[in-house]
Amino acid sequence: MPANLAVVPEVRFSDGRNTAEAAPADPQLIKECEAWLNGLSDEFLACYRNHNFPKLYAKNGKFPKGVSAKPVPEVRGHFQIWQRCRDCGIKRWYTCTARDIFAVDRRYEYEWPDGYNMPRGGASYITWGMILDERNRRFAEALIGLAA
Repeated sequence: MPANLAVVPEVRFSDGRNTAEAAPADPQLIKECEAWLNGLSDEFLACYRNHNFPKLYAKNGKFPKGVSAKPVPEVRGHFQIWQRCRDCGIKRWYTCTARDIFAVDRRYEYEWPDGYNMPRGGASYITWGMILDERNRRFAEALIGLAA
């Protein structure tokens, strides 16, 4: 990983200024972001933006491992469907009726474990590319070790 994170120019204001122009870099937040990226577990790093949630299907009256469904007591005919990522354990859920389980505009809620989310404001310093670079760096280290 680079020794210092760079400010990522991201337009946030209607007049075209970005966060880097609107405020000076925050050295403390940069350190927190570096520590977060270096300390992110391999499981979380591998799943970042690409989780392995189980497919939804029912077979013999059972759901696959990692899927559960419960009625919402306050709203008749509604259910909450829960899925757990097979690789890192993050949970997501949504509420539906029996007629819109597979709606195209589905909105999920997530239960993020401690350490998964980057520090607040970190998106000004960490890009998806940097996260992928860290993942590549770690895997390349292991790959080179195996080839030796």
